[in-house]
Amino acid sequence: MKFVNFRIHNYKSIKDSGNCFLSESITILAGKNESGKTSVLEALEDCQEGKTIRDAAKPIGADLMPNVDLFFRLSEEETNNILAEADLDKCVLTDTVIGIRKQTGEERYELIDSDGIFDKTETWAEIVSKMTNELRGIDRRLGIVKLINQNPSNCIELLSKKIDKQTIVDNDNKEQIEIPTETDTAKIKNAIALATTYQDNETRSKRFLGAFLSAHLPYFILFSSFNDTFPDSIPVSDYQQIRGQRIWRL
Repeated sequence: MKFVNFRIHNYKSIKDSGNCFLSESITILAGKNESGKTSVLEALEDCQEGKTIRDAAKPIGADLMPNVDLFFRLSEEETNNILAEADLDKCVLTDTVIGIRKQTGEERYELIDSDGIFDKTETWAEIVSKMTNELRGIDRRLGIVKLINQNPSNCIELLSKKIDKQTIVDNDNKEQIEIPTETDTAKIKNAIALATTYQDNETRSKRFLGAFLSAHLPYFILFSSFNDTFPDSIPVSDYQQIRGQRIWRL
């Protein structure tokens, strides 16, 4: 596994670092005093598992939330090992690059790029827009389903109730009719399928991310002064996962 590049947003004086790529050997960070070199290193240190992005990272006088994106290149074998650890019935046949985002005030990460592992998925907002278009024109007597600000599970539950047949009296000819019609039922099922696919992809992505974080996320060590030294020995017990799961492979 190789740490390929990172990108920092809204971290102290750094509005957007752009993509910063690491060399194959040693990467040197150079700049004038107060140009943000230490902020870059602190942002990477905050990506340590179990840490949160420090409160001091929030830009002064701006309602902006810091986040840090990290990108790693995984070999075919490494990727397939993680997929197996996540108990996902999938394999890849080539090297892959994954991107994860550390967000403000949260210990969890978000998988933002999994090219070559999972199909590229749309955002939930984009899915909601597609669902709204799919439901356009259905019988108003079924009731309005508000999809905005709903999570996938809620949308699936609300829409599933609309499929149940109900008998109503038609106001025009006073006859009893059943709704939804076959056409409306198909539209509702298509909207449910969109939400279900998104939810399934999210679940698989989170399982993969959890497996990656539990055993493969590297440590980011910041030497904050010239007096800091790297230890010449480390107790074996320290190789145990801090939070109970990670076992370092020596």
